[in-house]
Amino acid sequence: MVEQPVGGSDEFSAADTHRIGLWPEHRMIAQSAGRGWRNVYASVAQVNRWSGALTPVKNYCVAFCLNKPVTLTRTLSSDSKPKRLTVRPRQFFIIPAYEETNWDRSGTSDMLMVYLRQELIEAIAAASGRPAGAELQPRFGEVDPMLEQLALSVVGALERTSGETDPLYIDSVAHMMASHLLVRHSLVPQVAQGGGTLGDAGQLHRLRDFIEASLDTPLGLERLAGEAGIGIHTFPKAFARHFGQTPHQYVLTRRVERAKALLAGSNLPIAEIALQAGFSNQSHLTAAFRQRVGLSPAAWRKL
Repeated sequence: MVEQPVGGSDEFSAADTHRIGLWPEHRMIAQSAGRGWRNVYASVAQVNRWSGALTPVKNYCVAFCLNKPVTLTRTLSSDSKPKRLTVRPRQFFIIPAYEETNWDRSGTSDMLMVYLRQELIEAIAAASGRPAGAELQPRFGEVDPMLEQLALSVVGALERTSGETDPLYIDSVAHMMASHLLVRHSLVPQVAQGGGTLGDAGQLHRLRDFIEASLDTPLGLERLAGEAGIGIHTFPKAFARHFGQTPHQYVLTRRVERAKALLAGSNLPIAEIALQAGFSNQSHLTAAFRQRVGLSPAAWRKL
């Protein structure tokens, strides 16, 4: 049975978070509202001095300090002993789900706050063989290079205009972040491997043909996993094992190849080629093309 998309078609909104960046004493710099992100709500905000309680929400928050060290005192409802430390750039902490926390913050810094939909974490936990109720540890002021790279990917996506962020890309980042958190920062160990493979040659050919025929349409993880006939939470790893790239990297590479064919074989305007190759606009195509080819589409066309 093919798993249904986590979160349905609804955007993950700030209403399901603590809304910290939207408080009047802070300054919102960028947020994912209006971008259609379903499994992640993310914001970058200048967070100033404050103290008080955060009421429970059902979604975990991974918060990264982006600049300037700040001193935080945190008290968990499950542990009445306060913990105080200085959180420095590159360090992160986790705000637990379903638990009230009390905070006292000194100083001002830009913070990235990534809320992961709880249903996503639960589904990945189940697919990876963890028992129901897997919880993340309330990390406080730690460094994790892999998590940092994923967080910077979210920052980069927030810096782009909404039309330039491929939903397949942010879906992939959300899945990788949730999977990594469960492996490195979970209270519940993995006990078995989940199912889902891409081993049949015919299955691989059908998936490859489907991607080629659908490059000019939105290709989210759930659509690709559904075409492959395996679960969405085991699909990215199975795909990378056989194709040598993540689904997002593979699709982006194929879209660049489609654009190259259209540039060489037609007189279509580059803006139209961008749309036919599956890019949201010409600037999205140019950025991806330059990254992979080393030239802009216009320069490559003149060769």
